[in-house]
Amino acid sequence: MLKLWLLIKKHLKDDNGKSEQTSEAKCVIKKLWKDFEVNMSDDLNSPPILRGAFQSTMKFINVSITKLKKTQQGQQEKMALVVSLLEIEKAARGILDVLGLLTPLSYAEFLKEMKQKALAKAQLGEEEVLQNIEERKMRRKVSDNIRGSLKSRGISLMDIPGKDTLWRPSFECSSQPIPRKATLWRPWLLYTSKYKFH
Repeated sequence: MLKLWLLIKKHLKDDNGKSEQTSEAKCVIKKLWKDFEVNMSDDLNSPPILRGAFQSTMKFINVSITKLKKTQQGQQEKMALVVSLLEIEKAARGILDVLGLLTPLSYAEFLKEMKQKALAKAQLGEEEVLQNIEERKMRRKVSDNIRGSLKSRGISLMDIPGKDTLWRPSFECSSQPIPRKATLWRPWLLYTSKYKFH
């Protein structure tokens, strides 16, 4: 939504309230409110509201933002899209507010509130969590040092999620090219008729 507002503010400076919303936007808003009224009349049946017209409204917003970002459109078309987006945003906020899904909190406030609830549920203090994070960082650093030390000695560690850590021999690739006449050892050739041992 922040990107939307920044984009809209940029275009609204030039308009002075002259532009009107597009007919397509009017149709989207009308359908959104109609869908809302029909579903709320049916025993406050709110889940279909967020699936039906509300989703198509969100698609319309995304398409309109994409159109707005394109510089090929004329100024009048851009302003009509801006006004349309503002009106659609008002309608969507109105519906979300009635459903109790519009939080007055900013994202930072909401996150802070959720962190406090999580700390209370876990019966932890924030200092304790921060100490655990620091301890984890230190242990990862030690782990990386161990991995690097073993790697330099020719052993690679491989972590398997949810299981154990495996090790494999590792071979450093030489930056020098392999001589042309060098042959590789191919054990499967020992068992072919040409290379049988008697």
